[in-house]
Amino acid sequence: MKIILFLIFVTIISGCSNFNNSNIIGPINHPNDYVKGDVVFGLRDSVSLTNFANYIYSFKNISIKEITFLQYYSNFPHDSLEAIRSALEAKNYIKPNKVNVFYKSAESRIIAEFWINSFSKDEIKDWTLLKSHFHLIHIPNKYQSGLLKTPVGQEKKWMDILLKSNLFRFVELNSITYAY
Repeated sequence: MKIILFLIFVTIISGCSNFNNSNIIGPINHPNDYVKGDVVFGLRDSVSLTNFANYIYSFKNISIKEITFLQYYSNFPHDSLEAIRSALEAKNYIKPNKVNVFYKSAESRIIAEFWINSFSKDEIKDWTLLKSHFHLIHIPNKYQSGLLKTPVGQEKKWMDILLKSNLFRFVELNSITYAY
């Protein structure tokens, strides 16, 4: 019996020694692969949508492509929750299926979490009116991030310009990650 177990063990070990690891493909570094015309950013906690949009549109040739994890609250009563949700979902610049509105009873306030699709300079006024109508107040949030559209070939120039502002935690190229 011991001889049979030994032979099985030797067979397994010898089979493993013939394994050719040249077929394993790991991550390949492509340092120059990024989405042309895109710059990724992370906003500082206290930066609101209005402050950010006004800053971006003080420049030419740059636009907001997406912003994630914005949070606002309203002290409106609980029965206003659906009106706030409907108003946010009706906006073209708010990403469909990325609106979460709920009542936080411990604080007696309505919390609205949402993502922004492309947001133009013209939509700042609409957002300001909506925010004013529902008395929405920005909640500082360290996860606010997104994408900006820049002229192709000027991504690094814009990174340098934007990093001089105190609005950003980071600004970098929108790198492409490969999965093999």
